[in-house]
Amino acid sequence: MPGTGPKFTLRGSGGRFWGLFRAWWQHKVSLGISLGITASALFVYFYTFVGERPTPLFELSSAWRSTRSIHASATVRVVIPAPDPRIVVVDVDQRSQEVLGRWPFSRSHFGNLPDVLREDGARVVAFDITFSKPDESAEPLPAFRVRLEALQKADQRIDPRLLEELARLEVQFNADQQFADAIVRSGRVVLGNFFLYSAADLKGLDDATLNRYADLLAFFPFPRRARSTLPPASATASI
Repeated sequence: MPGTGPKFTLRGSGGRFWGLFRAWWQHKVSLGISLGITASALFVYFYTFVGERPTPLFELSSAWRSTRSIHASATVRVVIPAPDPRIVVVDVDQRSQEVLGRWPFSRSHFGNLPDVLREDGARVVAFDITFSKPDESAEPLPAFRVRLEALQKADQRIDPRLLEELARLEVQFNADQQFADAIVRSGRVVLGNFFLYSAADLKGLDDATLNRYADLLAFFPFPRRARSTLPPASATASI
């Protein structure tokens, strides 16, 4: 009788492969399209990106990506909030160095700022600079005084007029004292400071530097209580 012949069943890996092939073959159109797209993509990739010279297709792709990048940059708008008109930033720029000399400037220039800014209407002056070391612009004067004192101890006569002129120059070029006097006259000057927050900040600092740092912080108790309430600022200068 038809259909009563023996049936053979493939087992093992061969059977599984045959079953998978029959399942694929039932969708041979989709399989052919997928293989064709894959082969075309591999051909385009190797033809475009593999080679010593860029091909026209590669240049076209690069131009398209550049155009898309420019278009994206043009469509993205960065909203920058308007600055507070009460805040004025006095920046140290290249023009400042051309006029005042190389950085760091003499402390006397900073001593002039609080007076000038107060006359222009600034209510508060904030320095975004750390003045942690003495000014060195007039360093030869103290060294010269030490030399004269050593000569006096050696019973050598020093002209009194020279000592008077040296004292006058020390007052004239004492930039630290001039800056301190300007801060006292203003009464509303905020100085910058630095803080050591982590172990990385402490790396490379010796004990003498840490002790000097602690001495600086000793003048700023925390929390600091305000002695008076300032009126609304019409102009604040920040350096």
